[in-house]
Amino acid sequence: MTLRRSLPGLVAGALGISLTLSAVPAATASAKAQAPTTPTVSEQQVMPHLRALQRIADRNGGNRAHGTQGYADSVAYVKSALDRAGFRTNWSPSPTTAPPATT
Repeated sequence: MTLRRSLPGLVAGALGISLTLSAVPAATASAKAQAPTTPTVSEQQVMPHLRALQRIADRNGGNRAHGTQGYADSVAYVKSALDRAGFRTNWSPSPTTAPPATT
């Protein structure tokens, strides 16, 4: 009787240990396979840039469309902000088939 009662306990215990041990390498492997977390950007970090881009649009009749002065000013602002943040930037204008926007 004692053997029958303890056998299920032994089997359950052995099964639990083997499941626990087999789960450890899988969890470690999946942690390594995950991509690095994306940095969080706060509202306080973004809003000054959005305000600056809005000022550029306001100075250019509300327009920052490609081919306008508002676009050129926006590109210059973004390039400057990235340069100040330590990025190396290079402005390479690309031709467009669309006619330039009018202001």
